[in-house]
Amino acid sequence: MVYFGSGDLWLFLPNDGIWDTLPDGKTYDRRKIAWFTKDYRWTSEPQPKLTVDAKRLNGSAQPVHSTGATNAFLAGRQESFMLSRIEFPATGC
Repeated sequence: MVYFGSGDLWLFLPNDGIWDTLPDGKTYDRRKIAWFTKDYRWTSEPQPKLTVDAKRLNGSAQPVHSTGATNAFLAGRQESFMLSRIEFPATGC
């Protein structure tokens, strides 16, 4: 896994930048995404104001659905992060 982003906002992606498909139901793929930023502290913002938008780049598709974000903490690294869920309506790019 590698960090992708900048010092202001980053996330982990597989080394090749591609998430493998994990079907959950008949119509979509769900992912939990950990979002990191140097300024986020879960104790001061337990329900982060994070909005995730996505769209398919290689054709038309139903809209991507994202849930509200929550907080998380890596105790070993003393690092807070935001956690969101995204639902893809179909597999593909």
